[in-house]
Amino acid sequence: MTKKLAATFFACLVSQSSVCFAAEFVSVFSNYKIYPATGDCGGHTLTIVRDYQLRLIRGDLQTYEGNCEDSKVPINNVKFDSVKGTLSFAAPTYAHDGQGGLMIAGEQRFVGVIEKNRVKGKIQYCPISDSCISSEKVTLPAVAKGTP
Repeated sequence: MTKKLAATFFACLVSQSSVCFAAEFVSVFSNYKIYPATGDCGGHTLTIVRDYQLRLIRGDLQTYEGNCEDSKVPINNVKFDSVKGTLSFAAPTYAHDGQGGLMIAGEQRFVGVIEKNRVKGKIQYCPISDSCISSEKVTLPAVAKGTP
C-alpha cells in the first residue's frame, strides 16, 4: 500500500463514517529560538495544511518577539505553486486599540519557496496606513513534516 493510500485509508478509519474524506498533511517549519543572554525569544513558526494532492488548504503564522509570547494568526491571500514550490501569503498583525480590544495594525507578507526540508524567503512588515517598512530574510527548517 502506498503512503498516500495508507494515509487516506487511515483518515477514513479515524472519521468512522461511511463518507471518506481526503487525508490532510500538516507540516511545521520554525526558526524559533531563545537568546540565552537575555531570555528573549525570536523567530517564526509556519504551520501549513495540505490535502492528499499537496494543495495548500490553510495555515497559521506565529511570530515570536521579546517575552516569548507568540501571535498565532491565520494566513490569507495564499498563492502556492506545487510544481515550482513557490509560496506567498499575508498574515494580519494586531495592536491594542486603547479600549481593551485589538485592531488590525498591518500585515506580514511572505514571498518564498517550500523546499524539501525548509521554507525560505522574505517577510515584509506592512502597516495598514503605509507602504511596507521593513523586511527580513527567513529560513524556517522543517520541524514536523507531514507530506507523503
